[in-house]
Amino acid sequence: MAKVKLSMEEWHNVVKSLNKLLHLLYDASKERDAYKKQRDELINDMEKVKDKAKAFDKILDINIDKDELMSEEYIEKVNDVVQEWIYS
Repeated sequence: MAKVKLSMEEWHNVVKSLNKLLHLLYDASKERDAYKKQRDELINDMEKVKDKAKAFDKILDINIDKDELMSEEYIEKVNDVVQEWIYS
C-alpha cells in the first residue's frame, strides 16, 4: 500500500473541504426533513378535503325540491351531515 505524504497546508485544505462537505450534507438533510414535513401536512390536508367533499356530496344527494330548500327538514338533514363530518 502506497503512503501519501501531505504537507500541513494540504492536510488543512483536505479538512476544510471535508468540513464544507459535512455542512452541505447537514443542510441537505435538514431541507429534506422540511420537505417531508410539508409533504405529510399536504397529505393530511388532502384527506380533510376528501372528507369535506364526501360530506358535500351527501348534502347534494338529499332528494328535495327546490321549493323546500329552506324547509326545516332539509336544514336538519344538512345539519346532520355537517355534524357527522365534524365529529368523524
